[in-house]
Amino acid sequence: MTTFGSIWTAMAIAGGNTLEALITAWLLQGWSGGAATLATPLRVVKFAGLALAPGTMVSATVGVGSLVLGGFADASKFTSIWMTWWLGDVGGLLLVTPFIVLWGRSRPIDRTEALELAKLLLGTVAVGLIAFSPTVQQTSARSALAFLAIAPMLWAALRYQQRDTATAALVLSCFAIWGTLANSGPFVRSSLNDSFLLVLTFVISAAIPSLVLSADVAIRRRAENSLREAHAEVEARIEARTSELAQANRALEAAQRLVDGVQDHAIFMLDNAGNVTSWNKGANRIEGYASEEVLGRSFAIFYTAADQAAGIPAEALAMAAREGKDETEGWRVRKDGSQFWAAVVIEAIRDQADDLTGFAKITRDITERREGQARLEAARDQLAQSQKMEALGQLTGGIAHDFNNVLAVVLSNLELLRNRADLVPALSKLIDNSEKAIERASGLTQRMLAFARRQDLRPVPVDIPQLVGGMVELLKR
Repeated sequence: MTTFGSIWTAMAIAGGNTLEALITAWLLQGWSGGAATLATPLRVVKFAGLALAPGTMVSATVGVGSLVLGGFADASKFTSIWMTWWLGDVGGLLLVTPFIVLWGRSRPIDRTEALELAKLLLGTVAVGLIAFSPTVQQTSARSALAFLAIAPMLWAALRYQQRDTATAALVLSCFAIWGTLANSGPFVRSSLNDSFLLVLTFVISAAIPSLVLSADVAIRRRAENSLREAHAEVEARIEARTSELAQANRALEAAQRLVDGVQDHAIFMLDNAGNVTSWNKGANRIEGYASEEVLGRSFAIFYTAADQAAGIPAEALAMAAREGKDETEGWRVRKDGSQFWAAVVIEAIRDQADDLTGFAKITRDITERREGQARLEAARDQLAQSQKMEALGQLTGGIAHDFNNVLAVVLSNLELLRNRADLVPALSKLIDNSEKAIERASGLTQRMLAFARRQDLRPVPVDIPQLVGGMVELLKR
């Protein structure tokens, strides 16, 4: 059958083929995922449905109708010709299209994949030769050999990739068509058209399940690979976290050893409520509690009863939470009830989200330092008083010395006046009174010099009442 010489018939057939391509492409793009139409079993089934209809039917109808209208085919054979045309188009879509699409979208194969593909092709060629080759004697039992063609496609679907399944299906279909055209194989019938229809029906029926199975295996393989990668990633993360945890534990143990090694500081941790969560040896020594006696208890037990009643512990935690740190000094109570003066630091501990997770508390016994400071202050006061008295003594001594010199001058003048007392009779009595006053003043200066330690002290018996009476004049002045 030929359309040579009829341009209109040829144009109609070309138009029908074009409509087939446009309709099928449009339906594939909108209904079956476009270029990814072979990615899942459901899409493969949709692709097979679109290969069966309607594009291929439109092409077969337009083509056969053009032949009949052009006088190139008998109208009585319309159905058989249409069936042949339709199955040919369906076979092309189901066998050639997957081969082109899948190989066009696949990555370059490596050496290992090339060797695996070569094994598949060798097996497929061997099965094709056994089942369809004209070199094998045609017998009544030859029909059963056609079922061998299913084996390579199933093998490819289960073991290889989708492109390899499409390749095996195309190779086997070529062998089947070659053997049928050579009147060899299980599909040979009385007419070539019937033989061709039978072989197309067979290869299409075998190719569709193989492609569906291959798509399902590909999905499972991708899922397994994803699961394997996820598992490897989880294992890597677990290993990394385990390593980090081990490192953190080592650092924590080292820090704990360092904290336990501090004997002169009580270092311990508190939770948000102020309950003790850790306890070092220094705390045991300073506070007097063993760790099992204090863990889980409120740190308020270290405060005096007055401080507890005044809410000092809660205020300290609130200050640390608000300001980040609270530093105070005050009296603290040991387990045995004794008190000591302590320097205390409470520092808030926060996580990366800046949420409060607890407190770190450091207590140091500074009782000896405080007592030393008190003794130092007393010594300073005593020194200042001594210096004050020394200055006062120096001032008193200076005044007494100068006053004594004045008295000496006055006394000398009185002696001169006494030598001339006969000139004025009443003057002698005045001189006597003045000398008595000078004598009293001299005693006063002697006491002042003794206070200032300007005279050598000579221990002599003292009449206490007379001494006190003599001090009256000094105290009055």
